[in-house]
Amino acid sequence: MAVLLVATWGGMAHGWGSPLILALIGGCLLTLAGYVVAERRAAEPLTPLHLFRSPVFSVSAVQFLMSTMVLFVAMLYVPAFLQAVQHKSAFTAGLYVIPLLVGLIAATAVLAGQNAAAYRHLGTATGALNFFKSLGGAFGAALFGAILVHALSAGSTVAYQSVFRWTVPFMVLALVLALATPEKPLSEEMIAVAEGKVEVPEY
Repeated sequence: MAVLLVATWGGMAHGWGSPLILALIGGCLLTLAGYVVAERRAAEPLTPLHLFRSPVFSVSAVQFLMSTMVLFVAMLYVPAFLQAVQHKSAFTAGLYVIPLLVGLIAATAVLAGQNAAAYRHLGTATGALNFFKSLGGAFGAALFGAILVHALSAGSTVAYQSVFRWTVPFMVLALVLALATPEKPLSEEMIAVAEGKVEVPEY
């Protein structure tokens, strides 16, 4: 919640150096540190930290977060742009989003992250990756929503163009991460998962 407030309020309702924003950032860092300490001490942690020792899993998690941020921007603001600026109907605007849903479902980062984890941790790894997906969607909606509101004073067209321009660095970073992901052949278990022969628990 504090991260979303920083993304929404920072630079707009409150300056980046204001006491409130700095307190929220500090709260985020303290909460994250406390979570890591608790997970390290727990007998059965919610997120086994040893998963992040695998560079494939770590890169997949960040890549999934970045990709979901951009996908949520497209799913939320492309239809709004088409209706507000190009005056398309809601039905027509929705048709433009259908291919994006395919990309969201077919994200290869999930499979790479699952393959990096031991089969006994497959459910936990999938849950951790889904957490990064949810975090990316929420943070992307808040961050780019703040960018849109901030730029609306210059007009709707300029505001949406600003939002779409700011997605480029995240798309480039996701692409670089995808190219930099170490190659790891699929295990027999993951081949069965990819072929749909085995169901994967999400948590």
